Amino acid sequence: MEISSRLWAYSEIDTLSSPKEIRRKIRMTAEILILTSL
Repeated sequence: MEISSRLWAYSEIDTLSSPKEIRRKIRMTAEILILTSL
């Protein structure tokens, strides 16, 4: 559940930036979380 809350926090922080940048950051954060979970 912590992962989802982190993604929500990142999305809330990036609401001011453009959708493309938000998607890019979400992808990066997701990849980082996946790598750290492994």
